Amino acid sequence: MNIGIISVRGEDYHPNRRIREAAEKRGDTAFLIHPYRLWPTIRKGTLGTSPDLPYLPDLILPRQGSTLGDTCLSLIRHFEFMGIPVVNGYEAIRLLKFRSFQPCL
Repeated sequence: MNIGIISVRGEDYHPNRRIREAAEKRGDTAFLIHPYRLWPTIRKGTLGTSPDLPYLPDLILPRQGSTLGDTCLSLIRHFEFMGIPVVNGYEAIRLLKFRSFQPCL
């Protein structure tokens, strides 16, 4: 299984490295996707990304944390539209982001 990890941190960031190690131990491949260096595209009616990914992920794991912006959300939503399962998808993250800015009562 090819697991795409959406993260603005690099390969040397401990959580990213541990996820990759765990994936490799299971016989899977995990690779990083920087949300601000990959753009959703539609070419001839087909959803894709620019630049093209080396291989299409079978699963997306968003790990962008507090750096989450509208660009990240758009990319997550695009992967969902491509039919790729996303752990903690667009709607869940959007609701969490909205709720986190509500004042405590």
